[in-house]
Amino acid sequence: KYKLAVDQAHALMVDKIGVKKLITQKFPRIKVARTKRILRNGNLAEIPYTDLPAVLKVSNGTNSTLILEHLWDLETQQLQQVIDGWLARNMTYYREYLYQSVKPEAFIEERIESSLNAPNDYKFFCFDGHVELFLFCTDRYGTAGLRKGFFELDGSFIDLGIAEYSFNGNGGHLELLNQFSDAVKFASQLSRGHKFLRVDVYLEKEDIYFGECTFFDASGFKDYGSLNQRLGMRFAI
Repeated sequence: KYKLAVDQAHALMVDKIGVKKLITQKFPRIKVARTKRILRNGNLAEIPYTDLPAVLKVSNGTNSTLILEHLWDLETQQLQQVIDGWLARNMTYYREYLYQSVKPEAFIEERIESSLNAPNDYKFFCFDGHVELFLFCTDRYGTAGLRKGFFELDGSFIDLGIAEYSFNGNGGHLELLNQFSDAVKFASQLSRGHKFLRVDVYLEKEDIYFGECTFFDASGFKDYGSLNQRLGMRFAI
């Protein structure tokens, strides 16, 4: 059975506000989206229209991201209820107990400029400095919906036979950007000393943006079919 120590070092890694300072200090060439404002009690009324567009998140949660484009996004009671619900969650039910050590705060950060509806997301699966493979996500907010798939570090598609991870329906080879190798190196360095760490980055133009990191991919619930054994063999308990 694998259980991480609940300590300050691990909590900082999953604190979506605090980890930005860590990345900036240790990896000055890696960019982070600037935190524009921390909302007291998650109150939407504290966001001035001049802060938009922005990305709304919470410091200690998963699946807690909204894009705020226009001033009318701030004027719905339903949205405030969503934020209140995020802040009230008990994350131990999601198998991510480390979040319970992070102060729950709603905040907004700058939106990363992209030619796409959202920058492409590269999720590196790392084992104590070794980057095994990555999950590529694109068109997150596109009309056709999110497309994603697993790839080897050379860009070769990994066919799991699972529709959710079929990428564009027929796999294929992913063209890697110039900064991809630097992103792999960053993920490797950040994961050293950790049995498992998923490191998420956005690659936009020539830049590498840190997204987040987690010790529990998909809260530990996902079944990756033929990948389960491969990833499990890398996991040294």
